[in-house]
Amino acid sequence: MYIDNTSDIEIGKSVSIARNTEIYTHGHYHDGTPIENDVKSGRIKTSPLKIGNNVYIGASVIILASAENIGDNSVIGAGSIVTKNIPKNEIWAGNPAKKIGSVSENTI
Repeated sequence: MYIDNTSDIEIGKSVSIARNTEIYTHGHYHDGTPIENDVKSGRIKTSPLKIGNNVYIGASVIILASAENIGDNSVIGAGSIVTKNIPKNEIWAGNPAKKIGSVSENTI
């Protein structure tokens, strides 16, 4: 697992993060400035991430800085790339990840 930790990360209770997962809390501006200049100057944009309670993150998932919240009781399928917030009680998968189902309150 890799966590870049350039911004705050909050991980809830009973969270399972499978192998080879990558979590990023920073990105670069896309305004035509060469990336080398962003790195040298420290001009990167950061974003905190909150992972709720009872979340399952499958193997080889990539969570990008554009996602700031992974809701309680959610599931992220293996190999997914998360580019936006995931609401609670939802199952997401794919590249980019999208909702493919819901988690029943009765199964939690």
